[in-house]
Amino acid sequence: MKILLLRMKITGAVPLPEAPLGLLYVASVLEMAEQDVIVKDLTFDEITEAEWGMIKTGEIELVGITMLSFLRNQAYNLIRKIKEINPRVKVVVGGVHASAVPLQLVNNLPVDAVIIGEGEYTILDIVGHIQDNKDWKDIKGIATREHGVHEDRELVQDLDWLPYPAFHKLDLSRYKMSIASLKPDKVVNNVRLGDAQWVGMIASRGCPGRCTFCNAFDHWKLKVRIRSAQNLLDEIEYLRENFGVRLIAFNDDAFPINKKQCMEFCEGIIKKGWDLAWQTTTRSGVLDQEMCDAMEKSGCFMIAVGCESGSQKILNNINKHIKVADSVDTIRIINNTSIWSYALLMVGNPGETDETIKETIDFLKLAKPRIVSYVSGVMITPATKLFELAKSQGVIKDDFWIKGEDGLPYYTYEHPYAKMLEWGQRIGQAYPIDFTKLT
Repeated sequence: MKILLLRMKITGAVPLPEAPLGLLYVASVLEMAEQDVIVKDLTFDEITEAEWGMIKTGEIELVGITMLSFLRNQAYNLIRKIKEINPRVKVVVGGVHASAVPLQLVNNLPVDAVIIGEGEYTILDIVGHIQDNKDWKDIKGIATREHGVHEDRELVQDLDWLPYPAFHKLDLSRYKMSIASLKPDKVVNNVRLGDAQWVGMIASRGCPGRCTFCNAFDHWKLKVRIRSAQNLLDEIEYLRENFGVRLIAFNDDAFPINKKQCMEFCEGIIKKGWDLAWQTTTRSGVLDQEMCDAMEKSGCFMIAVGCESGSQKILNNINKHIKVADSVDTIRIINNTSIWSYALLMVGNPGETDETIKETIDFLKLAKPRIVSYVSGVMITPATKLFELAKSQGVIKDDFWIKGEDGLPYYTYEHPYAKMLEWGQRIGQAYPIDFTKLT
């Protein structure tokens, strides 16, 4: 079967996109099942006239689209166009946005199914049903117009089973790492960040948190599943040998979260003597000094920490389940090494005030992160507790995700967006970051 997989064009909202890992995992599983797969990142390429012709004739039987909340209308318009050209072509959508609003999508768009959560097993089931001309009612992990939300799909328990993402389907040289552009001349483990070929990886799926602003747990569920350190090392060796990759960004919600995996991974890199640089995002209160020391020796140059706020009141309000002291300790541990500590912050969450902003500034001055994220305001995403709160307050309606313009709305019930900008500027002035002085 010929299958077309698409990632929508990334616009200025994300100026430096990365290769679409989720789509490439699906492509790899399909290739393993001997399907004919075309992958297109519409950020760089368009659907060709020949491909449109294959859609019209039905040679392409299935189109899969990964969907982003802030670029949803682009996907909606493409779905309608495909179905206008050939209504018999099957169209399925997936991704975090799709998992968040599956019924809304199947009831308002001409899609055949929405994949809820992980897509690898589900896409194989869909292909099998198309080939056997079977009704889709017994397919797990999807939503359809005819049957609503189907039975849940079991999670992939052994992540080592998954084949590596099909990076060969895209030109990796077109992707540039945003954080590396801050200091392109920096050299880590003989790797100059500005020159190195990079890709994203995942070491785990799932997050132990259930923050009010995040809908990732609807997609990955709460259970954290980890890959073995050896499996990670094997993938990096494959990437090095086949694509010249020397720079890795881990896209997990929190890696490392398991010390054994972290230590074995770092020790493996050190033992192999690889010229490799890597960065990751983790959760406050997870790291200890032994882990950070090993991460530094293995080429880690930046760790982003989901601090969100320096006010315990705000952390409690957003269900973060960490203490301010956890973030302080984590950043201080990182700062004992040469690794850049990167504090991820938000402003404008429920309960935010001038006083809580002052607490955040005090936190930064105490913890001393080397980088602080640009702070603009809290955005509302579907299927979150923040969305439900904002909906009850009249800030947003359910149909926003199908009728509203692209982009994500800010949570403005308590404070206007201008106030959030003011708070962001206040933080920046009180704790300025000079990227030229990063070492």
